[in-house]
Amino acid sequence: MAQFSVKIIRLNGAVLDENQHLQTAQYRARPLNGVWATGPFLHNGSVPTLMDLLLPAAERPAAFIVGNSDFDPVNVGFMAPADGTGFSMDTQMPGNANTGHEYGVTLSEADKLALLEYLKSL
Repeated sequence: MAQFSVKIIRLNGAVLDENQHLQTAQYRARPLNGVWATGPFLHNGSVPTLMDLLLPAAERPAAFIVGNSDFDPVNVGFMAPADGTGFSMDTQMPGNANTGHEYGVTLSEADKLALLEYLKSL
């Protein structure tokens, strides 16, 4: 006779067995620890710095050079290579869009700087 085991999962206090399905989609964001060192940002690397991410999408850089490991402590990201070498990220190309994710764009300049300082501390 075959034996079956039921895997118990705890999700936000609810107990589910492996045959039950969640009613809503679940997404677990990664921790923000060290986020300052993970640029360029967004899922496709289309925003060079966290300060650029706090701009409305229409004001974000349309193109930038990637390929330098020199940290930009003011804008929180990496500086473009001084010699111009590296990969050119063109956000106008299909799949490279830097639109959406406009959280924080209405913050004051002082609040944006304070937020960046906080993120650098993680």
